[in-house]
Amino acid sequence: MIVDHLCHGLSGGAASAALRIHHGLRREGIESRFWHASARGRSQVSGEEDGCRVLQWPKSSHRNTIDKWVIKATRTKRDWEVKLRHLRQRPPGFDYFSTGLLRHATPWPHQALYGDVLVLHWIGKLFDYPSFFASLPRERPIVWVLHDMNPFTGGCHFSAGCNGFRHRCGNCPQIARSADDDITAKTLQMKKQLYAGLNLHVVAPSRWLSDEAQRSVALTEAVTHQVIPYSLDTHQYSPVDRIAARRALNLDPEKKIVLFGAAAIGNRRKGLHELLEAWAELPADSVQGLMFGSGEAPVVPDGLAPIRHLGFISESEKLRLVYSAADLFVLPSLEDNLPQTGLESMSCGTPVVAFDAGGIPDYVRPGHTGLLAPAGDAKSLAAQIRVLLDHPELRERMGRTAREVMVREHSRPVESARYSELLESILGGTTPVAGDSASVSVDLRLETPGRASIRSGSARSRRVAAGDHPRRSGKARRIRLPNISWDDFPRNVVPAGGPRLKGGFPLKGGAAIPGRWSRRNWTQGDKVRGSAESVHLPIISMPSSPPNSSPEPRPNRP
Repeated sequence: MIVDHLCHGLSGGAASAALRIHHGLRREGIESRFWHASARGRSQVSGEEDGCRVLQWPKSSHRNTIDKWVIKATRTKRDWEVKLRHLRQRPPGFDYFSTGLLRHATPWPHQALYGDVLVLHWIGKLFDYPSFFASLPRERPIVWVLHDMNPFTGGCHFSAGCNGFRHRCGNCPQIARSADDDITAKTLQMKKQLYAGLNLHVVAPSRWLSDEAQRSVALTEAVTHQVIPYSLDTHQYSPVDRIAARRALNLDPEKKIVLFGAAAIGNRRKGLHELLEAWAELPADSVQGLMFGSGEAPVVPDGLAPIRHLGFISESEKLRLVYSAADLFVLPSLEDNLPQTGLESMSCGTPVVAFDAGGIPDYVRPGHTGLLAPAGDAKSLAAQIRVLLDHPELRERMGRTAREVMVREHSRPVESARYSELLESILGGTTPVAGDSASVSVDLRLETPGRASIRSGSARSRRVAAGDHPRRSGKARRIRLPNISWDDFPRNVVPAGGPRLKGGFPLKGGAAIPGRWSRRNWTQGDKVRGSAESVHLPIISMPSSPPNSSPEPRPNRP
């Protein structure tokens, strides 16, 4: 079995989780390859020997200079229109926003990604959605590991409580100049059309994210939905004697230390504001605050317990000391997938006090591994912190239980076995069962990907809609992508009529319409090699041909 992973980079929380999956599969004896954008965090891994490779997109050598210039100019114009109109003055406090559209086409690089299964991770700005998915063989098994909500929303990576992705998006609170048919509505419709008919298997690290994905209009027709939690190296993150850890960090051994940490402490979603509200309820004379992460340290008013900011920490050995030195870890995220800081703390034997939000309740189990407060309720959060501070025997018991849960459910061998079983079941056409928290998938043959709706933890499925029968190899079919207006995106697929330059571009302006293109399937080694399919591409993408292929096809006339 050959598995090809796609991830934007090699650094960051999502990339770290993706690399653990990749390395775990290699330890299981599976040929796993990790493809990423060039020069992004490459120094953090050993490169080729770890199976990490830079992904190079195929270039269209048959296009002349004028064609290439027109394509680049129209895509650049579209990109700037989106940024200036919707993103430049977007409301503050929200996470990253991406539409899945790039300035250059990124057709499926079949000569490199020839593995048996394609695994997608965090792919923001890695490839252009229309040109990639439209050129991807529909029968190719795809496992999409969700690290946030972006694959099934209109552009946000966390929705901040908005449920627009369950219907059609539009009127988005995270962009400027929102409307019923704004960029989010068009992007969500594009994703829905692109995913239709794919042999797509969705994996979420938390039950919350899996439930949200199944409720979305974009991923509701995925073949299966699975829940496979994140793992980490439980040997690397293991308990250290608390007194020794405090001595190494120059901390007062008599103080009760409350720890908070995030990659970016200023991220509104991470809940630092709510933590500072709760901080006023804690005893200033016996509590010491400890914080790590990028961003400026908060200003603590006089009379409150001091907070020491350690800055951003990338070394796992130092993080191990920090977690072990603390009496408890506070995780006040208002919305999150399966925060790895909480996993690391529990693996070091430190209980967690958190908000009941996102996927956090999957591992913060009240009375066993920590305590939970209603999301956003700072007073309740402070009360739960004080419970653990006032009961040292309860902290010790929860810390031991947290460590046991991590070894039993979140160790790397457990995750690797679950993914290995999932991949083998997909290729073998059997029903995958990936651990206690996984969904049960539908028994479908690889060559006839159907559609099903699977609920987490249940074996119920929704059969393919009437008339959606298995297609024979080589059967012509079409993909309809959304018609997006000139106001939001400039055209780069042109009408069939009118005077043209060489390459199919119009000599004069005019209203752009989606072009209907007929292309050859150039997949090597697939059963459908040589079959033709008619693809309806939107005006936001360019039809792509593989290297050394036949000349670019002309649009069919209506």
